[in-house]
Amino acid sequence: MNASRMLNLALIIALLVSYSVATGGNAAGATTSQPLPAAAANQAVHAPAAARPATTDPPAWHSPYPAYNGIKMVSATNGWIVGGGGTIKHYYNGWGNYPSPVTSTLNAVDVSGSDGWAVGDNNTIIKLVGTDWQAVASPALTVTQLDDVKVVAVGEAWALGNVYYNDYLHYQPVLMHYTNTQWSLISTSVITRDVTLNKMSWVSANEGWLVGAIYQWSPCCIITPVAYHYLNGSFTSVPLDNARNVPVAIYMLNADEGWIGLAGYDTDNLLHYSGGAWHHGHRTAARLLSPRC
Repeated sequence: MNASRMLNLALIIALLVSYSVATGGNAAGATTSQPLPAAAANQAVHAPAAARPATTDPPAWHSPYPAYNGIKMVSATNGWIVGGGGTIKHYYNGWGNYPSPVTSTLNAVDVSGSDGWAVGDNNTIIKLVGTDWQAVASPALTVTQLDDVKVVAVGEAWALGNVYYNDYLHYQPVLMHYTNTQWSLISTSVITRDVTLNKMSWVSANEGWLVGAIYQWSPCCIITPVAYHYLNGSFTSVPLDNARNVPVAIYMLNADEGWIGLAGYDTDNLLHYSGGAWHHGHRTAARLLSPRC
């Protein structure tokens, strides 16, 4: 036998030995297995029990984490996140789960000083009282979806959202103001029916901006982006004639400058507020998603 054949035979024997070890000594490749040593068994990685479905379906990946909808960082070492199923997480030198008094989806959270609020689906409002979140009553309809909340001063806050009717073609905006230890519905002729209110930003208790869109379904599907400027107790409608899509985000740096993000695929999806008017901002390749698109 020449050297080449001897080398090949040695390789085959080595492979057979390795295969026998890997299959627990069963050279036929049967599915019998040997128990893991205790140390190795303790190192086995398994999904959390809550993340594994109690079914006989084939194994599959499941996310144990809910969707997160709102975040507020109070400082570099203190913050809050809210999301699906009433989830609350608190950041205090690291993120951790926090007790929640509700199971409805929470869409937004804001905390300033000792004032803290979160809002969500099914007309849900919760308040931070000391170190505990507590559910509080809301004057809006139960079916209201609250999408944003902002603390504007000690003991004062605003919340907004919408009522969606069964056909999902008609809406009713909801705007609420918290003063004197209670929430009140705000009615103004400026913000009419078939408007959706999406987000808001405040520079003080006396000035802020709301953004959304006016939906006209007759004769056909006309969507008009719009902003509402609040100043010293009154709202003014500000048409966004240069916007091609629905505003879904706004942040005011101060009374003279701010930004609006528009939903859609367009690269020109930012508006910049300066000089007392809204203008197209820098182009971006990002797509901003509307919660209802």
